[in-house]
Amino acid sequence: MQFVREFIDIFADLFRGNRHSYTVSYPENENEEENKTIEENNNKKIETKYSYKTKEFTQEQLLKHIHGEYSVGINPLNEFGNIRFSVIDVDVYPTNPLKYINILIRINLPLIGIRSKSGGLHLFVFFKQDTEATQAKPVMKSIVQLLGLPKETEILPNRTKLVGKQKGKTINLPYFRHKTTREYAYDAKGKKLEISDFLSYAKKSQITLKELTLRIAAIPLSVAPPCLQTLYVNGGVKKGQRNIFLFNCAVYLKAR
Repeated sequence: MQFVREFIDIFADLFRGNRHSYTVSYPENENEEENKTIEENNNKKIETKYSYKTKEFTQEQLLKHIHGEYSVGINPLNEFGNIRFSVIDVDVYPTNPLKYINILIRINLPLIGIRSKSGGLHLFVFFKQDTEATQAKPVMKSIVQLLGLPKETEILPNRTKLVGKQKGKTINLPYFRHKTTREYAYDAKGKKLEISDFLSYAKKSQITLKELTLRIAAIPLSVAPPCLQTLYVNGGVKKGQRNIFLFNCAVYLKAR
């Protein structure tokens, strides 16, 4: 208990989102089929049932999440249209976390891979300060493209403004029942990070939107057609495509 109290402020700061509603689920009450991993379910995504709570979200809920009383999900978007984190849902099954971790390291983007409840992958970026969701959204979309993910890949928050009683979609927080959690962050080698190491890693990875934009602009072929840069970032072209790729690069360079 003392350990969690020591780090709860950092955890709350990293996952700062909508304070007026959240979702809960009770994994211990789910049936056997829902509790299986992705591999045990023929590589299909497992759906989880959540219930909305329209009341103040506090550290008390975080403590219950971390200790395993129930699992909590929050909407990254606050009532002012700002966010402190954003998430790319890598909806590819089966998922190879190390593939995306290696790409992010290669292009110097500080997104952290976190294993989802169903065994998939969520890529989190943590901002140093409140950031307008309207400005962050296109930057996150550009990262989706860089990673070679489908255009329809979900990015959270899924809205940039909350109007009236809108709640917006929530993202399940990691480290539910932290001692035995299956929703953990990966280190640079794709290994599990314990909660204390994750918090330290995430704090060091925090970035401003301006810094993130500058890092994206510094990636080779940043002003080339998106398809060329995506191929480059993802490790090059497949066998038999080299000449076409180089010809297209030459056309681009001549035009420049």
